Amino acid sequence: MSGQTSDQDTLRHESLICAQCGACRDVCPAFRQLGWESSSPRGRMTATGAALVVFEPPGVSAATDEQVRTLCQCTMCGACREICAARIPTTDVWLEARAALAGQGKALSQFSRLAEGLRDAKNIASFDNETRLEWADDLDEGDVLDPQAEKVEVLYYVGCMASFYPRSSQVALAMAEVMKEADVRFAALGGEEWCCGFPFEASGHPEEARAFQKHNLERMIASGVKKVVTGCPTCFHTLNHDLGDALREAGIELLHETQFLLELIREDRLQLGGLPKIVTYHDPCDLGRNSGIYDEPREILRSIPDLTFVELHSSREGSACCGGGGNLQTVDPGLTDKIADARVDEIVQSGAEIVVSACQQCEQVLAAAIQRRGLKVRVMDISELVLESLA
Repeated sequence: MSGQTSDQDTLRHESLICAQCGACRDVCPAFRQLGWESSSPRGRMTATGAALVVFEPPGVSAATDEQVRTLCQCTMCGACREICAARIPTTDVWLEARAALAGQGKALSQFSRLAEGLRDAKNIASFDNETRLEWADDLDEGDVLDPQAEKVEVLYYVGCMASFYPRSSQVALAMAEVMKEADVRFAALGGEEWCCGFPFEASGHPEEARAFQKHNLERMIASGVKKVVTGCPTCFHTLNHDLGDALREAGIELLHETQFLLELIREDRLQLGGLPKIVTYHDPCDLGRNSGIYDEPREILRSIPDLTFVELHSSREGSACCGGGGNLQTVDPGLTDKIADARVDEIVQSGAEIVVSACQQCEQVLAAAIQRRGLKVRVMDISELVLESLA
């Protein structure tokens, strides 16, 4: 109970030191589309303060239903945190506010259903977790090794998206084919891999997220590997943020696919052929702003002969969100679509034939927006582009 009180005191402090300057409004993808002051980050600060006022009895939060929804209409992109003059760690505040609401029984029904599915299935798709390796059926037998039975170079943490969603499974296949080409002996945990835990956290259940992370950490250490690679930026950021110290203590290096692919290229383990295409790159929020990885994907693209790389107007630290983060699609898919359409406008203006990202959620959201508008732009994961360019 004392820990909970301390967390709420911190939240109260953060909500009170907000200067209400409004600089965050210009960079918030939700506010840009909704236009309501309540949907801006400073509006969420007001909602956070209300969420912490609880009447006793009967233990009812002062937060209105609109304020609860406002706190959940956020992609957790981190743009407001980067521009905040008061240096408030806004994404942490939003997560803690959601946890406070869940503790008061005021979580949105969509979040409650998501959390229930995670508890039962250990993945966001609510599929049988033992089917996590079905994407590998298109590979040759023995391509994905058992870490308990054989010595491997890499443990591939596939993630829920690439394990269960058909479009994203193509990314896992591409990574597997690239690793085969580079003679990388790799393994996967299959049904022993659980969700990274972020969907739990974004739904207001941080303690359950920690339990999932503890499970994954134990399985990674038991596998005996010294290198874990994941293609999902949210998995990477969550594992690095919450398990980074424990992994390093165990002698395990955690890499995102962009870091690992660049390693393979620099070591001349991949022979890249010409790809005469105009390509742009969309920075995923959890890989860029939230993890600081900007240069590796760009160096990969510039390593491909004959490829013309063009930057989007909003890139790197100032990259615009795709609209698919923070469980927003679960709460307000229409808002996700509007945010994605704004990003697609930039992609079209760049003149690129291919937009590459390094996030399965970004790719799914952008591909849906491009298809909805009938545009002739390909959406690819960087692993898919590398595979296509192999000589």
